[in-house]
Amino acid sequence: MKTRFLSPAVCSIGAFLLAAFWFGCQKSEAGDAKAKAADTKTVHTKAPVQGPEMPPTSKVVDTTAKPDPKFTMNYKITLSPIWNANTPLPNYQNQELLIFYFSATCPHCQHAFPFVQAAVEKETNNGLKAIAVASGSNQQKEIEKFIKDAKVHMPVYQDSKRELGNAYGNGYVPIVMLIDKKGNLVRYTDFDENVTPEQIIALVDNWHKSK
Repeated sequence: MKTRFLSPAVCSIGAFLLAAFWFGCQKSEAGDAKAKAADTKTVHTKAPVQGPEMPPTSKVVDTTAKPDPKFTMNYKITLSPIWNANTPLPNYQNQELLIFYFSATCPHCQHAFPFVQAAVEKETNNGLKAIAVASGSNQQKEIEKFIKDAKVHMPVYQDSKRELGNAYGNGYVPIVMLIDKKGNLVRYTDFDENVTPEQIIALVDNWHKSK
């Protein structure tokens, strides 16, 4: 059996091709490793809060909350009666009043309402009145469903002309408004189930202690 020897030129070409193949493999592996590292690297960024309810900003119960000087209650605002709403808004003047402003389809409002209603019931003996006012964008059947699901006890109105929302809203719901007998208004826009109900109770109690 005869052994064949390759010419020097052929050997040189073969060596060049082998070297090129090896370099290509190393480059491919480096690229794959870089891509894999990019895939597994997680960048944690704080997303902006979205949704109808602003996040709670404080865990401290403020028992000395004072009315915002920019807000006094306009009792001439027109509200449409929806359920058990036999008292026109002007008749609440010179009384302590809580307004729960909500959207019937808002899950945050559905969650918040029972806590607010429970706080109101604790202050009933202090003369606190309360009404719930649905956003003007809600359909009546949506409001009726909210009333049933949330077991609402207080009168329910609708801000049909959006006068209340335009005057005291901030683009988010729910909003809790506490109004003293002089019409001064304290607005709670950051609802926290562990804080806001206690703030409501503390403020109403403060009103009575200061008499």
